[in-house]
Amino acid sequence: MPRLARKDIETPYIHVMVQGINKEYIFNEEKYLIEYLKLIKENINPDKFELLAYCMMNNHAHFLFFVEDVKAFEKYMQKVNQKFAQDYNFYNQRCGVVFRNRYRVEPIYDILHLNSCIKYIHNNPVNAGMVKCCKDYLYSSYNEFITNTGVSQSSALKDIYGENCDYLELFGSAIDRVFTDTDSIVNETIMLGIKSFLCETRNSLVDVFCDWEVLVKLIHYLKNEFNVNYCESQKLFGFSKKTMKQIVESTLV
Repeated sequence: MPRLARKDIETPYIHVMVQGINKEYIFNEEKYLIEYLKLIKENINPDKFELLAYCMMNNHAHFLFFVEDVKAFEKYMQKVNQKFAQDYNFYNQRCGVVFRNRYRVEPIYDILHLNSCIKYIHNNPVNAGMVKCCKDYLYSSYNEFITNTGVSQSSALKDIYGENCDYLELFGSAIDRVFTDTDSIVNETIMLGIKSFLCETRNSLVDVFCDWEVLVKLIHYLKNEFNVNYCESQKLFGFSKKTMKQIVESTLV
C-alpha cells in the first residue's frame, strides 16, 4: 500500500492505525490515552468524516472512520498527531519523532468486512491478554456500542444498522478476519516500493544486491517515495547497522 494516494481509496470506510516510533509505548500512561482520544474526538468534522469505532492500546491505536472529504481528513490526522507529539515531547522532555511514519489506512469494502473490522478493533485488548472481556477495557468504543451511545450513534452506522442495532448479536455473528497490522502493511509497502523502483529504473533484483549504487538508490527511493524509514528497510533486508549507516549517509541519490 504505497503512500496511499488517498484519492485512490474507493470506499468511504477506512481502518486507520497509528503507532509509536520504534514501537515505543507512547500511550502507556492514562493521561496520554485520554489526551489522544480527546484530540481525535474534539477535532472531528461531522460534515466531512465520522469516527465509528476505536481502541487505544499501549504503543498503537485503531480507528474506524467514515470519510467523505479525504483532504479534510488528512489535515485532521496531521493536526491531531502534531499536537499530541508536541505535548508528549514536552511532558517527557524529549524531542524528535513520536509516531512511526504517518498513520496507516486499510480500506473497508463491504458490510461483512465492516462488521469484522469493528469486532477486530474491540478484540485487540482481549487478544493481547490485557483483559478477558471487551467490556472490561476502558479505552475502546465497545461499551458505547453495547449501550448504543457515543460513536455507535454516528449517522454512518445508523444508515447501515438502524437506530437500535443489537451489537452483541452482530459481533457474535461477525467473521473473525485477519486485518493488516502495522508491520505487515510496512512490508507490503516495501514490496510495492521495490516493484515500482525496478520498473522505473529498469533494474533487476540481481542489480540491487550486486551493485552498491543501485542498492543505495533503492533505499533512498523507498524512504522518499513510499515513506519507508531506514530502520524498516534494515530489518527487511537484514543489513548490519554499519551497512545501513553507510547507505543513509551516501550521497548517491
